[in-house]
Amino acid sequence: MLQTELPYPSDELEWIATKSFNYAVDLYCSGDDNGCRSWAGRALNVAHFCSDGGALEKLLQDKLLNLRFDE
Repeated sequence: MLQTELPYPSDELEWIATKSFNYAVDLYCSGDDNGCRSWAGRALNVAHFCSDGGALEKLLQDKLLNLRFDE
C-alpha cells in the first residue's frame, strides 16, 4: 500500500465509498446493471483504504452480493 505524509482522512474515504455505493444502488434500481457494477467496484476500491479494519469494505461486499443482476 502506498504511504503518504498526509493520508486521506478515513472519514472522508468512508463518505466517498458510501456515496459511490449508494449511486451504484440507484443505477441498479434504474436497471443499469453495468453502471451499478462499475460504481460498486469503485466504492469497494475506496473502502479498501479506510482505516476500519476492512469493516466498510466487507459491509459493501455483502450488500453487493445480495443484489440480483440480469445475466
